[in-house]
Amino acid sequence: TYVISIRAKDEVGIWSDWGTHTTVVDRTAPDNPIPTSTTPTVNKLPEWTWPAISDAIAYGIILNARDEVLQTNTSFTSPVSLSDGDNTIKVRAQDSVGNWSGYGTHVVLIDTLAPAIPNVSSDTSKSSIKRPTWTWDTISDAEFFDWHLTRVNADGSLAANIDTGSTTLNSYTPTQDLSDGLYKLAVSSTDSLGNKSDGGSFT
Repeated sequence: TYVISIRAKDEVGIWSDWGTHTTVVDRTAPDNPIPTSTTPTVNKLPEWTWPAISDAIAYGIILNARDEVLQTNTSFTSPVSLSDGDNTIKVRAQDSVGNWSGYGTHVVLIDTLAPAIPNVSSDTSKSSIKRPTWTWDTISDAEFFDWHLTRVNADGSLAANIDTGSTTLNSYTPTQDLSDGLYKLAVSSTDSLGNKSDGGSFT
């Protein structure tokens, strides 16, 4: 804080009272904002939020390589649909005298891609086993598998729905004996964000 005092003297040597003015010099930047959001996510229009900075009057936001946007709110939603992969926001704060903080950053991973389609197979195809087992390879990003067992005609058309369910295993065996006929098991994989693959099947 700096104070200037000034007085005036007239031609006969009489001084005025002092006039004063106080100036506050502030070169201290605000704290860096700390943006956060849900990640990973399937939302292509994610929202970031951050705690208010006490001496900030505005925030500058850069999303990926877009131009910086100035605003007073402590939240920001992407104005455009973002691509799958990492998307980075940078937020800085400005105080009333123009000091800028450094950037606080946060990365959101957008994942709308389905896991791989299970490659279903069975070693017991066309056998006399009443409870054949179907298997499929491990899929690294699959949380679980939905399966659908049907009886089909010789031309592959549906004859009857038998059972449906889900499993975290890489195999399926009926819990009851199957009658003679052709059976198809269709399996789809789902990841932790709910992205679901098309079904792979084996008859």
